Amino acid sequence: MVCVGDDWAEGTWRGGDPRCPHPAATRVDGARCRPCGALWVDAQYGLESTVEQYVARLVAVFDEARRVLTPTGTLWLNLGDSYPGGARRAYDTGGGITATALPGTRNRSPLPPKNLIGVPWRVAFALQATARWWLRNAIIWAKTNHLSPFHACC
Repeated sequence: MVCVGDDWAEGTWRGGDPRCPHPAATRVDGARCRPCGALWVDAQYGLESTVEQYVARLVAVFDEARRVLTPTGTLWLNLGDSYPGGARRAYDTGGGITATALPGTRNRSPLPPKNLIGVPWRVAFALQATARWWLRNAIIWAKTNHLSPFHACC
């Protein structure tokens, strides 16, 4: 995603009745507004309903990257991991909200709280299996401070 001013890019409603208030709870990519039938379109990565959908989306991106990459080219992926609980409730072990469930829904993850989901490994194994990518190494990025590299722009 690209940082523009103080806001991140957001999705939009397509179709339906422009006067409809569209309930906020339905703002997940591909959701439809029940009152008017509008479609919520938000193509940002990381907003998928499940980890499996996120992995499938990255595999599709890598398919396109392979198409334009030279035969001797390399591609590096810096991908973080997470725990059931989601970004804002990473330590909510009793609330039933997980990173693999839609926001506002109950726990749909087969993993109990405090389990590492293994997103980077799931992506790596999917790329090996379905897209013929080679996994050469895993490099650990050990950050020495808590500041994000994006703090300068946002």
